[in-house]
Amino acid sequence: MNIHHPLDAASYYFKDTLVSYLDRRCHRENIIIHVETREDSGLHIGNLTTFVAAFALAAVLKQRFGRNVRVRFVYTPASGDECTIGGVRYQRHALPNGVHEVNPSPFMRVVRRISEFFGIPFDTATQSLWRDNPEFSDVLQAIVAKLKSCSLTSRLVIRAPCPQCGLMDKRGTHSCFDDDGHISFDCPRHGQYAAHLHDPREWHRLNFNAPFRNLLRVILCSRDKNNSWILCAGAHYGGFYQDQLMWRFLDNPDNAPPIFYSPLIVDSSGGRLSESLFRDQDPYDFHFDFGLEYMISVFRFLGRHGGLEALCREVHAWMEEPHRLFRNYSMQYIDTQLRRRGMTALQR
Repeated sequence: MNIHHPLDAASYYFKDTLVSYLDRRCHRENIIIHVETREDSGLHIGNLTTFVAAFALAAVLKQRFGRNVRVRFVYTPASGDECTIGGVRYQRHALPNGVHEVNPSPFMRVVRRISEFFGIPFDTATQSLWRDNPEFSDVLQAIVAKLKSCSLTSRLVIRAPCPQCGLMDKRGTHSCFDDDGHISFDCPRHGQYAAHLHDPREWHRLNFNAPFRNLLRVILCSRDKNNSWILCAGAHYGGFYQDQLMWRFLDNPDNAPPIFYSPLIVDSSGGRLSESLFRDQDPYDFHFDFGLEYMISVFRFLGRHGGLEALCREVHAWMEEPHRLFRNYSMQYIDTQLRRRGMTALQR
């Protein structure tokens, strides 16, 4: 089977220079490659590819340019149970429990093996990494001021759980922002309650949706005087999402950390793999007929001898030929490549 990588857009302009471009964008001695991961995230082949891509990029920056680089995984809490009351979607606040550290298998087991393969250190953090930043208050208030002026509070959402029952308005439907820094929320069972943006004691109560977290960390990373940052995410977070919910809000986009997008691994319909589908239904049964079940179960994947190392070698090859990073790959293609690179049948 002939595999084609037609050049266009970014794959054309960065086909040879992507890594050197990223190196030039990092002006400080130390580089941190950031990966956000949810505590309940399913470790399917798509997530694993993003993790490997972060380490592979770090390894190339270290080898070619002598950079001091590490990967940092920042946990975001698992989503709580959801319900609809009066036409408004609510979710129950789920406290961060450090599940990846409490239950080190399989997340920490996988990440440690990837780290050892590439010789790149890593560490982990929670969302407190941002709340403890001395710039947090100023950045938070600046974002809120912009949201109020452009009426996008339904897209970039600040939430806080009801102090009595833990419910919070998922989309901020009834949230109100006052000029003095108060945000009022409405619980369908216990009425109104508030949080104050100026009070550090209340910051731990605040919960941000994905676009808000993204904007917050981009600005905070751009103000870091000690480290340069590269944000690593799946390619589905690129394009229109970033254009409308991040870049347009930046006063100094030149200072923003570069965002490195890992190729999507898609199913046979062309859709990205989704852990929410794993929880709600069983949509990938047909992949068992093709021997691809290991791609949607990390336990089965780890049962394939040499599978993780084969994935590391494949993704590292993309870094050597950067035009291969600007496209999606099917599960079937990745399966073929992993077998070519040494993955064998189930371990005995």
